[in-house]
Amino acid sequence: MNALVRWAQNNPLVLKYKRMQCGRRLRTYTDAGFKREEIEKEATLITGRAVRGAVYIRMSNQPNHGHLIDWHCGSIKQVTRSTFTSEALAAIAATDHSIMLAYMLEEIQRGPRTPSQGLQRIMSPSDISGAVSYTHLTLPTILLV
Repeated sequence: MNALVRWAQNNPLVLKYKRMQCGRRLRTYTDAGFKREEIEKEATLITGRAVRGAVYIRMSNQPNHGHLIDWHCGSIKQVTRSTFTSEALAAIAATDHSIMLAYMLEEIQRGPRTPSQGLQRIMSPSDISGAVSYTHLTLPTILLV
């Protein structure tokens, strides 16, 4: 591990964003992991540790091209007892953050929004339906209109 850190420090890399035509879409990918742990004294009590991660990408008009604008990796603070619960909590947290990012990008583009304009400006129910796939949890692509 020390050799890897030393190499990374001696060979700094940069992330360059090429100019792109914004497709006014925000795509979010999220995943979670769960490790089951049994307490030795009480074998009936099952608990575990859960972690989650997410990346938030501003998409281009070109297929499969976008800019990484945010990411998150960390533990899930709520108690979980299954992988399903961990995945669900990760999806909820990523959706909340996606909505905040979409509002931010909307305000950068068009100026401040009022609360009465609400989510209908950036997300419609049709965007949410069918957004979750079994192999990789993909949250809805939020259209910035």
